[in-house]
Amino acid sequence: MKYIIVEEGKDYVLSRVGILWRKYKCSVKAHHFSAFDNDVDRLNHALDTIPENHFMDLIEYWNLDVVQEESKKKAESSAMQMDRHTMGPMSFVRKQYEMVN
Repeated sequence: MKYIIVEEGKDYVLSRVGILWRKYKCSVKAHHFSAFDNDVDRLNHALDTIPENHFMDLIEYWNLDVVQEESKKKAESSAMQMDRHTMGPMSFVRKQYEMVN
């Protein structure tokens, strides 16, 4: 019963779950992949909540050259941003329209 969500709250709950899932994945990668130099150390410090074969698949994926390059480009792009978009789901165009009217 506690997981039954009324239709009006479904979009909010799903968006919230998506945000939390992305944060969790980021945390796992930062604390259990990027923090170590080799796969042996990474496996020795694996999370108990992730099955070992799944964690090995993650390590294999994160070690791919294509994924490494994409991650590096995204980190560089993020570092160059001076101002973050902090208006939530409201776009700047919509906010400007409201201010004009």
